Amino acid sequence: MYKDNNKQIWLAIFDISSLLQGSKNIDPVVKIQVLKIQEDLLKIMHSGAYGIEN
Repeated sequence: MYKDNNKQIWLAIFDISSLLQGSKNIDPVVKIQVLKIQEDLLKIMHSGAYGIEN
């Protein structure tokens, strides 16, 4: 989370998939779990920005 110049708070994440692609010693199960967590965070952020879709 960070606060911009207008004092508005933002939640930001980076695209971890590029980091994982460059890592050779990551357990494939951990890699899948990390990507799932990122996907879930993106869904939460989308719902917060645009509302929950039915």
